[in-house]
Amino acid sequence: MKVLKRVRTLSTALFVFCLAGAVSSQSLSGAGTVYVPPIAAEGMDLRLTVSESAELVSVSIVECDGCQASYYLPARDVEIRLGEKPISARQAAEYSGRAGTVFYDRETEMVEAVLFYRQ
Repeated sequence: MKVLKRVRTLSTALFVFCLAGAVSSQSLSGAGTVYVPPIAAEGMDLRLTVSESAELVSVSIVECDGCQASYYLPARDVEIRLGEKPISARQAAEYSGRAGTVFYDRETEMVEAVLFYRQ
């Protein structure tokens, strides 16, 4: 139970961090544009596909036992973290298959941030 509470706390903290950065970088009173915050998929099997040139190609996550994987494409400026520490796509490949959260845009379904939980 403690682990689950810690995982939810980390997910919430990253979501707030991403949301704060996105809101501060966009004008909410622009010409008819409305900011839509990202949504998250949390799961026990988060996998990244990384190219030979160390670029993130795709992200998949299995949210529950017996669930099928959901697949997403990365946004250009996708942020990858291990806990609170930013890491590269090449480093993140080492953590592929662990638990984590994917934050993605509602409309485009492109990944804006990936969080691997520290274990």
